[in-house]
Amino acid sequence: MRVLGLDPGLNKIGYSVLECDRHPSLLLAGSHRTKRNTSLSQKLGSITAHLEGLLTTYAPKVCVVESLFYGKNPRSIISLSHARGAVLAVLNSHGVDVVEYTPQEVKRAICGRGRASKEQVSYMVKRLLNTNSDFDQDVSDAIALALCFANRAGKE
Repeated sequence: MRVLGLDPGLNKIGYSVLECDRHPSLLLAGSHRTKRNTSLSQKLGSITAHLEGLLTTYAPKVCVVESLFYGKNPRSIISLSHARGAVLAVLNSHGVDVVEYTPQEVKRAICGRGRASKEQVSYMVKRLLNTNSDFDQDVSDAIALALCFANRAGKE
């Protein structure tokens, strides 16, 4: 099964595509940055256009995104909500199933504990994929989301 992991944000979105058979294999990992000093609608348009391309090229059956959580900055939750709304609408229009996990669920699945640091998650992502590639935080989070799904799907 092909799985898309997404770490959405208004300024940058991390993504990964995994083929999840017996052992998950990474097909693609990267990020898309929206242009600075552009309007909200332009940023959302850029995100949706990029996501459309990923969906057309890789045709994932499932997309895994992080559950929305309230952080310290109320403005960041609003920006994230805009990006997530655009992403969810595009996924729905392509008939892609959406699965959401909390950050703690992902950390527990990848590292064995729900309070693991970003660095620990990144380290385990590299170990689980048997790669020396360095991924930025958004990309590592997107891969971790997809791996969390693969881990849980393998146990069902």
